[in-house]
Amino acid sequence: MNKKVKDILIRAGKTFVQAFISYLSVDAFFGVTDLTALKKIALSLLVGALAAGVSAVWNSLLEWVSNRIDKIDEEDNNDA
Repeated sequence: MNKKVKDILIRAGKTFVQAFISYLSVDAFFGVTDLTALKKIALSLLVGALAAGVSAVWNSLLEWVSNRIDKIDEEDNNDA
């Protein structure tokens, strides 16, 4: 696996775990007592997964932009 892809996946995983732990800490106060509560848990997990996905895309875009800027700077330095 590409080192950059692995880094992005790790960051996305961390974001998901953070969101999941945050949800569990809040849910501990209310508890799961019925199907409606279970649906809320599933929705919260979906939100955590979406946050992790957004994080992965964001980090990929930032890295791509950073690489493009570095490449342009190198070309400018070579031309000077």
